[in-house]
Amino acid sequence: MKTCYLHMGLPKTGTTAFQEAVHAENIALLSEQHTLYPGAAANHTDALCTMFLPDPRTHITNQMAGVTTERQAEQLRQKTFSTMEKALSASSWQTLLLSAEGASNLSDQPLANLRDWLGKWVDRVEVIYVVRHPIDFTVSVMQQMLKGGYTIDGMMENIPHPQFQSRLSRAFNVFGRERVRVLCYEDARNQPGGLIAALCGAMAIREPACGRIVAAQRDANESLPMLAARTLDSMNRQRPLFINGKLNPKRTGREAGYLTRLQGSKFNLRTSEFNLIREVVADDTAWLEQVVGIDYDLSKTTEPPEERYNSETIDSLALLISDLANGQKK
Repeated sequence: MKTCYLHMGLPKTGTTAFQEAVHAENIALLSEQHTLYPGAAANHTDALCTMFLPDPRTHITNQMAGVTTERQAEQLRQKTFSTMEKALSASSWQTLLLSAEGASNLSDQPLANLRDWLGKWVDRVEVIYVVRHPIDFTVSVMQQMLKGGYTIDGMMENIPHPQFQSRLSRAFNVFGRERVRVLCYEDARNQPGGLIAALCGAMAIREPACGRIVAAQRDANESLPMLAARTLDSMNRQRPLFINGKLNPKRTGREAGYLTRLQGSKFNLRTSEFNLIREVVADDTAWLEQVVGIDYDLSKTTEPPEERYNSETIDSLALLISDLANGQKK
């Protein structure tokens, strides 16, 4: 019986570290355990979102690559299907591993299409989710969204919280509750070998490969310093990363990389932002406890210390870094 372990995130739960460590072992996994981790990229999000989103142009990686027309999008979709299916056809395997935190954002029908496509290759699909404290999750996601061109004010209007109920309910409905396993990020990190070992266990990755994967893990997606985050926020407001779906010619998309070199305390929220997020996630967090049994007690969360910067200084610094990144002389 062929099995697919589909790791669907959530985002910001150590997915990148796991993906990179497993991808580095993909040849050994295939030869030792007949386990296939396909593709040249460690993260399968770009492939699966391109394959199953109604419009691949809405995926940020494709936007950055300049995929703007329906024809380009459909050509990319077909190429991605072909590449993935070639990998699945060429290897002798019994277990398929896919790791794509972005797949957790697929709506019901695209998720069902993914399930049906997998059904052509495997007899059983096991879905793995990792959930994280909702406020820590939101703070981490906001940093990633800043890198993708969003502003803090814009995100506070539509807070990017975990959406435990909607995401997990979709998975339950499409794959069946008995096929969806939910791990607690904080508990898994405290186990021997940490989160990576817990994910290896959930995906039936045995020794000695599991030990090598755990040993190879490294930190990924480094947190933004507070000053860097506020500067990037200002840059996104003054010079949006995208204009009409295309990369702004005054932006490179690499500015965040320069800003991470700044030193100082890590990004956190203002008190008002923190309190609003706590209100927004309350019902979702209660649902998680009731249905899944994972309890995140929001009453125990503490407000962060506030840091304030002169807005004129931040705005001018943002434009300066944008100009330098683009090689412009003012």
